[in-house]
Amino acid sequence: MRVTILDSVLREGVQSGRLSFSVDEKLAVARRLDLFGFDYIEGGWPGSDARDAEFFRRARTVKFDRSKLVAFGPVLAGSHDAADDPQLASLAAAGTATVSVYANLLEITGDGALPRRVADSVAFLKRSTAEAIFDAANFFEAYQANPQAALEVLWAARQSGASLVVLCDSRGRTLTPRLEEICEQVMAAAGGGLGIHAHNACGLGLANTLAAVRQGFTHVQGTVNGYGARNGVADLVAVLGNLALMGAELSCSGDPAVLRELAAFVAGAAHVPPDPQQAFIGGGVCRNPATIEHWIEHHGFAGRLDQRARRELADRVHQLELEGYDLDAAGGAVELLLRQAASPDLRFFEVGNYAVSTRGAAKPGTHNTATVSLDLGESAVTATAEGNGPIHAMEQALRQCLSPVYPAVERTRLVNYQLRVADPQKGSAAKARVYLEWEMDGARSTTLGVSENLLEASWLALVDGMRLALHRETEENPPALDASSDSSWAV
Repeated sequence: MRVTILDSVLREGVQSGRLSFSVDEKLAVARRLDLFGFDYIEGGWPGSDARDAEFFRRARTVKFDRSKLVAFGPVLAGSHDAADDPQLASLAAAGTATVSVYANLLEITGDGALPRRVADSVAFLKRSTAEAIFDAANFFEAYQANPQAALEVLWAARQSGASLVVLCDSRGRTLTPRLEEICEQVMAAAGGGLGIHAHNACGLGLANTLAAVRQGFTHVQGTVNGYGARNGVADLVAVLGNLALMGAELSCSGDPAVLRELAAFVAGAAHVPPDPQQAFIGGGVCRNPATIEHWIEHHGFAGRLDQRARRELADRVHQLELEGYDLDAAGGAVELLLRQAASPDLRFFEVGNYAVSTRGAAKPGTHNTATVSLDLGESAVTATAEGNGPIHAMEQALRQCLSPVYPAVERTRLVNYQLRVADPQKGSAAKARVYLEWEMDGARSTTLGVSENLLEASWLALVDGMRLALHRETEENPPALDASSDSSWAV
């Protein structure tokens, strides 16, 4: 049985109060969720939040290869006509091929008003979007109070064009045996095309999700790491891991190594620490060798690394993680480690030294200058550049040193800078983790630097971004310059 998955971390996850994404961060997470292979990504509620509206506006320029982006909002309110309802208008204007509307089934009055509102809303949206999903909020409580009235709302959504009807245990208090019994009854009455959205107030999010799937539900909603309002929702990391064990057909991976990378990326983008005891992927800082083997297979290095190289790679990864490197959230750093392990004698440049100067005055504003010296084979080069800040100045000076010899540098663009603090309790003495997202020839990757010195952490990530670009370029065009020696091949 094929099960489709909708991730709602960009909408429901932020309701936890622990998470906050900028628009740029939301776009980065959406791209990562698409790369992972979720069927649907619920991006937010454009009618209630200006940031979400801006996200959908900018997302129109992003090509999603594997996922459908979803805008979320309520059915029309009261006696409004669908064409005049501002929330429905915001959904239609979001520009997504799929929309999701919800109604609170505890508002059932017995006069047929709620089924009419649901039907009018879905029918209106189907005129401007390819697909509509209906979320029946508080369904299980409503069903236990009046089964026939609750089913009438589902039928109204289905008959007006909803491709998926999702039963929501919104308060997370339905015990699993009772939820499974209700799911069986709804399947018999409504047929297929049903989904489950389980909250975790009583710790039942995972169990209730799997129970619905056992009854034939083919759509699951939740969030990576279980982020959500109150006690959160079903953790898709655990859901996917268990669905894989159940033999469900999925478009995204249930492999623990892949799930660990995803969980770490989302936690990092949300600026919250990962859970070291999270189901399927927890277990301490030391890297499981199986995860390294997954990296090797995933990046196509199985035939390029002998056993000695693999042992050295595992030792290096272990050392980096003890130093505070979160490699799961930096795929480019992992790729660079693999490439350097496969070609240990390939050196493009050696860092001589770098210096950064930031000078301020009484009035706001600073003057930022960086000087970088590199050894390139038999020659040494030095460049000085100004920038909008000290890190930008370092990047410009590094580019000036490299671009005359390595044209690939010019095709490598820095598109995102993120700073995360490894141990915030140390205040200004805490270790900084700097994540840099790069784009080269349409592909994106992230490198990482860690240090108590923010500038050094940024420098390490900058240098590795350039090294990664040069390694990739070498696959197609061997460098004209003789390789130079370098003090370290690792991140």
